[in-house]
Amino acid sequence: VLTASGDTASASNGQLSCAMRFIAEPRPTYPNHQNNAVRLGGVVVYLETDESGQIVRREVAAAIGADFADAVRAVLPQWRMEKDPSSPANCSMAGPHYRGVIFQFG
Repeated sequence: VLTASGDTASASNGQLSCAMRFIAEPRPTYPNHQNNAVRLGGVVVYLETDESGQIVRREVAAAIGADFADAVRAVLPQWRMEKDPSSPANCSMAGPHYRGVIFQFG
């Protein structure tokens, strides 16, 4: 089971921030040698988007287990953010975003 969630900061210029959807595809592979030893792992990802919603910076901000961080790093370049359809028309897509990724075995 893999879940991803998080919060989006509001724009610093007073403009409304868009609600952003985190698209974590493809999913990271659960580290094989961890299957019996560790049943839960977590990674926090930092993403920064520009006004067009393109990710201009992405990195693992924190992790419980280096193998889990490596699994996320392997697919992180393919993940993206997109504006949620419920967002106001004149909102800002630029800003920092933190997303949690939880690995659960069993």
